[in-house]
Amino acid sequence: TVYPIIGLGGLGKTTLAQLIFNHERVVIHFELTIWVCVSEDFSLKRTIKAIIEAATRHACEDLELESLQRKLQDLLQKKRYLLVLDDVWYDKQENWQRLKSTLACRAKGASILVTTRLPTVASIMGTMPPHELSVLSENDCWELFKHRAFGPHEVKHENLVVIGREIVKKCGAWFYVKESNMWNLPQDENCVMSTLRLSYLNLPIKHRQYFAYHAIFSKDKRIEK
Repeated sequence: TVYPIIGLGGLGKTTLAQLIFNHERVVIHFELTIWVCVSEDFSLKRTIKAIIEAATRHACEDLELESLQRKLQDLLQKKRYLLVLDDVWYDKQENWQRLKSTLACRAKGASILVTTRLPTVASIMGTMPPHELSVLSENDCWELFKHRAFGPHEVKHENLVVIGREIVKKCGAWFYVKESNMWNLPQDENCVMSTLRLSYLNLPIKHRQYFAYHAIFSKDKRIEK
C-alpha cells in the first residue's frame, strides 16, 4: 500500500512522515523501517541501492541494477516493512512501476509512505488517496508565532501583540513567502558563494575540516560514527 503526502514546500510533509515513522506503534508493528531521501535527481539504481543501505545499515557494493533488485527482494521477502520515500520529484511512470514491482516481492503487510510536492507523483505512485497538507489559518499562525516569540506566558504589552499580528499578516500563512517577488531576484551564484566563503574562512581550522569532510556525503545521507 502506497500512501502519498502532498503539499507546498515547507508545510511539514517530512515532519509528518517523521512523526509516523518514529511512532511507537509503528516501530512495534513493522519488522523493518526504512527511510530514503529521493530528491530531484532520481535514479532507479541509486534509489534501490539507498533502500538496501538504509535497511541493512551497511554500505552496499555497486552492483548492476538487476543484481540490486534481487538483493532488495531477498531482503524484504516475507517481511512487514515500512518504507518512506521522502521528497520525491520524479514523475515518470515507467521507473516507478519497476520500483514498485521490486518492492512487492511477496512482502506481508508492507506500507510505503511518499512525500512530494507534485500531485502527478501522488497519482502515479499512490494506491491510496493522498493526504494533502494545507496552510495554517491566520489564528493558528498567530498562536504558533506567539508561542515561539513569547513562550507559554500571556503577552502583557498590547503593543507587542499588535506588532506580532502584523508580522503574521505579512507572512500570509506561507503563501506570501511562496509568491513573493524575492524568488524572481537575479541569482548571482558568485555573490552567494563569496558570502559563504567569508563565513567559512572565519571558522576555526578544525571546523573547516568538518565541513570539507561532510561535503563528500550526499543530501540526507546517514553518517555512521
